[in-house]
Amino acid sequence: MSNLELIPQNIDVTLHGGGGGLPRALKGMAEALPDANIAAVVATGDGGSATGISREVYETVALGDAWKTVAAVSTNKAAAILKHRFGPHETADDFRSRSESLLGVLATVRGVDTDTAAAILEDMADSLKELPSGVQKHTYGCLALTALTLANGNLASEGISELSKWAAVPRNIRIMPITNERHDAVMWDNGKIIYGEGLIDDHAVRDPKQARVWLQRSRTDESAPKMYEGARLADARARLVGVGPGSIWTSEIPSVAADGEVEALAEQKRNGGILALFGNLFQERNSTTGMALSNYVEKLQGPTGPNNDREITGRPFDVAISDKGVVTLPAGLLRIEHDADTLSEMGVRSLTGNVARLVKSHIDPNDPIAHMRSEATGVEHDMSGVVSVLREHELVKV
Repeated sequence: MSNLELIPQNIDVTLHGGGGGLPRALKGMAEALPDANIAAVVATGDGGSATGISREVYETVALGDAWKTVAAVSTNKAAAILKHRFGPHETADDFRSRSESLLGVLATVRGVDTDTAAAILEDMADSLKELPSGVQKHTYGCLALTALTLANGNLASEGISELSKWAAVPRNIRIMPITNERHDAVMWDNGKIIYGEGLIDDHAVRDPKQARVWLQRSRTDESAPKMYEGARLADARARLVGVGPGSIWTSEIPSVAADGEVEALAEQKRNGGILALFGNLFQERNSTTGMALSNYVEKLQGPTGPNNDREITGRPFDVAISDKGVVTLPAGLLRIEHDADTLSEMGVRSLTGNVARLVKSHIDPNDPIAHMRSEATGVEHDMSGVVSVLREHELVKV
């Protein structure tokens, strides 16, 4: 079966993404494969909303997607505290109050020095005056992770690792950034350059099939940031690397487009590993209109970059998994075509299954871009369905 031989349940799995997709994919995969060692590699180039503000003020990588991923697999009461988004009348004193609650949780976590944690959080509370509008619209989780990152030499990898400990993330789950280096996502669309993930989010893509996104260190340095070594090793050693679900422009590509990914996935392939695309459930309004699943594969393989000569995965996906279409999507959502023949010509094995489920739509009133988040659609991925597809086609042992 070449690369597509059976995968045991106690395998090493790496998931790539960001936004709301990766947290749910990680939680679902951990539940479906409880014996697997799972690494989640998070995009860190967000330049929009409150995350973009804290990133610039504190000169870190973007940490908004990372804390959400930690909270998704937390096994203690830290998750509820991390998820709080501050309203218009809350202040640094409200941050301190929530820190007190968190410290109460940390007192029950083995190996956490609560005195050190208290000092780190108090330093952050003192620095909140640097935020243009105070804590308004910021999440406690992002600010706490920013504090931990700064306390660990401005290394997001170390900050995320410590927050994972605070949140009692299971030891078989590791969450890490795609890179520790500050960078931005950049889009080329029909001759226009859009600089920064926040503006890409707001941009109505004119030509989705030709548009491309890449990562670069700064406006004056077009080179890609270096992949975090822990993430590179996770990919190289993984039996299964999965990308998605999530926005192709602001989650999927930014979580794989660092320097070093091509070599990591080449090593993974030599080791007999499988590269899988977990296809999105529907087209993104004004962003991926008319795109088929094969277009996603093309975007993620590359080339991309300012000169359209930079690879991303550098190899086709082995499999692409999408929904059978049994669930009726809410009004206004359009399915992505699963063009199996084109995928086959590209060397990609296309699989379908019941991987969508309807949920209660939710919009956070304090979230400035809540209407753009997947929670607002009322439909999400069911990762147990994805694993069922892998098992059905004998890619995972029963």
